Amino acid sequence: MEKYLQRALIGPSIFEILFGALASLLLGAVLAFAWLIGSGETAMNQPTEGARINPIPFVAGESTPPGNLNWERKQQAFLEGQSGQLAFTDTELNAWSSSTPDPAETPVDPLLSTERLNFRIHDGMLQVSTLTTVTVLGQKLGGVLQSRGGFIATEAGLRFEPRETYFGSLAIHRFPNVHRWLLTRVSRQPLVPEEVLGSWNRVNRAVVEGDFLTVTIP
Repeated sequence: MEKYLQRALIGPSIFEILFGALASLLLGAVLAFAWLIGSGETAMNQPTEGARINPIPFVAGESTPPGNLNWERKQQAFLEGQSGQLAFTDTELNAWSSSTPDPAETPVDPLLSTERLNFRIHDGMLQVSTLTTVTVLGQKLGGVLQSRGGFIATEAGLRFEPRETYFGSLAIHRFPNVHRWLLTRVSRQPLVPEEVLGSWNRVNRAVVEGDFLTVTIP
């Protein structure tokens, strides 16, 4: 009884105060991250003026199938490793993506799942995005994961190098360790068929030029 009376008179210890403050801070950060991730605006076209509630809207690449079958001929040439240049529009890339299996049907990571890739070419950069769900502390956070950038040459071959990455409205690229962890997890998803990856190893140049992603196979 005396111990409880002393506690009532003295109040909580410094440790308890610091622990409570830290717990509140972490909870606030988690809730803020969850709100930012879930607050991404999805649009097929540029949002109208005054409709932008979220400062980082997501604008998807055109997903309407092309009116011709040029993309299929380009796809075949790419898979066969034919020498020369191939220029793909984002519409053609999305038609190709739509013809591949949906990664969500074969999840490989208990912490993260993705859907088909969507491509958009804009402002001299390639935007690659996918609907993504991340499981954190038993809670599922879903939103659009979008990266914008270009390609760089490495010892392992050409690699897509994001200049910026957003998960919803959360600027993941501002947190290097989180950015690296998330992109590593995403890279393990079956987003790109093995035959495409095999053909990609033959490419020695990939650049965004105007409205096209141009790849060169020697």
